[in-house]
Amino acid sequence: MAELTKKQASSYEWKYTETSAIMKIHYEIEKPSKQNVALCFELFSEGLLNYWLEIENVSGSIIEKLYIYQPIRHELNQTYLPLNNEIVYFNDAKMTDLNQLNSKDVTSNWLFSDDKKDPHGITWDTQVKIGFEGWLLYLEENTGNILNHEIIKSKKICFSLGVIKTVKEFQLFANHTFEQPIINEVELSTKTRNPIISSGEVELELKRSQNRYFNGVLSLLKNEEPLRKISIEQEKNEALKFIHRLNDGPFVPLHYTLKNESQTIQGSSLFLRKEIRPIYSRKVEENDQFIYEIENGELKFGAASGFFPTLYSVRYKGKEWLDSSFPTPEPKAWWNPWAGGFSSHLSGISLFSYIKESSQTSFVKKLDQYENVWEGLAIETNMEHHEKWKGLKITQYFLTIPGVPIITHYTELTHPNRTINQFVYTDVFLKKETTVQLHNKNGSTKFKAGFEEHIFRLSNPTTFSDSDQTQYLQLVTSKDSLDSECIFSEDFALVSTTDFINNRPGHTKKTDPIFMLFPHQPVDKEMIKNLKSIKF
Repeated sequence: MAELTKKQASSYEWKYTETSAIMKIHYEIEKPSKQNVALCFELFSEGLLNYWLEIENVSGSIIEKLYIYQPIRHELNQTYLPLNNEIVYFNDAKMTDLNQLNSKDVTSNWLFSDDKKDPHGITWDTQVKIGFEGWLLYLEENTGNILNHEIIKSKKICFSLGVIKTVKEFQLFANHTFEQPIINEVELSTKTRNPIISSGEVELELKRSQNRYFNGVLSLLKNEEPLRKISIEQEKNEALKFIHRLNDGPFVPLHYTLKNESQTIQGSSLFLRKEIRPIYSRKVEENDQFIYEIENGELKFGAASGFFPTLYSVRYKGKEWLDSSFPTPEPKAWWNPWAGGFSSHLSGISLFSYIKESSQTSFVKKLDQYENVWEGLAIETNMEHHEKWKGLKITQYFLTIPGVPIITHYTELTHPNRTINQFVYTDVFLKKETTVQLHNKNGSTKFKAGFEEHIFRLSNPTTFSDSDQTQYLQLVTSKDSLDSECIFSEDFALVSTTDFINNRPGHTKKTDPIFMLFPHQPVDKEMIKNLKSIKF
């Protein structure tokens, strides 16, 4: 197809459908054999563009083993690319020569750039081969033999131009799955990428995705002060492995710089250090309620499903963070009834409906994908009285790790014969003396609940503090953004996050985990990528 660059089009063709406009540009090719070639573009109103070739063999004989070579100019800046069953994020302005990557490492059929003004992505058929050549990537397809006067169509290449905003959504669009973890092109982590460790020493790996020589220094930092320096000389992108002793405490932030004569790369990771100690669970009766409590060191939380399917109490170092009407639901603001606490519910089901249903609380253990054991509570609600959602089972999990003041929450939903195509809302009601710290282009802004109404969007993570700023609570989700609304008023402090569920009848669907952690000092956005990788 290289001859197309030297040819003028012989004719043009336009066609309109109810949803798209199609343009075909026709060429007459002489070498290496006579062919009529049409470049076909189909543009949809929302911004999707399909591209393919139509080739007619007019040579008078069979064309054997025809290959279609499609070069595409796409710099790997602010770009996600699936490599070795992981999604690597490239954000290096120097990364323009694609020969620094090995095309054999590409493990899926898409790439995506998250430029905020112009998010765009490319996806192609899984039978099409991707390659890298200098400044370009190319897609190559073997069409096989073409009989005389036969017309064949190449596999379509789809371009998304501002339609799909996040890498997770584009991955789902391209291949209907988003199970692969996202990492940076330079990554410092454990071998398995497990962020939870059980000792003071850990084997770390420095990985680079680029196949180019690097001679420099890796510096490990604490509060911008060097802890350790390691000289590095790598021929290609082999991993650098070393043993490192981590700082004390359940939350262990590690900052690093990778520097040579021409560039400096900075990064950070957060490790959770679990302890070999029991998590205590107890069932007690109080205020005519059976209370299920979890105690993990100085972190305690509890639920009473006879009251409401919610976590009504979270205490850290003796301080209560949640606002709740326990032991009895009661009116508050525009809610009637109101229970408060920390819980998730399906849109379209009122709080009053939940009170009429039966819920059970139990003690559970769950494994994440790294085989870490989490312990905590499960609150199961079976909808038997709701006219629309009778038969729906909702199970909320609130889990923690021994010695780490963290709670992870997710919800499972299943219905035997209905499709679930709804939003799940997770509400966290905090005490009125709570302060939230926002991070925006103008710097940090603080708002305190209990005075006047403020409504704002939150970042991921979001940092809350008590009135004396002696404790911090941070909310983290596995989403790129928290997608949350926060309302502070005279009567309440509410954080509400949303997750969309699309589930077939008889199948169980899980929401993305939400993490509530209590660090000594707030962790930053770069560090939470370790937490965001955890799945159940």
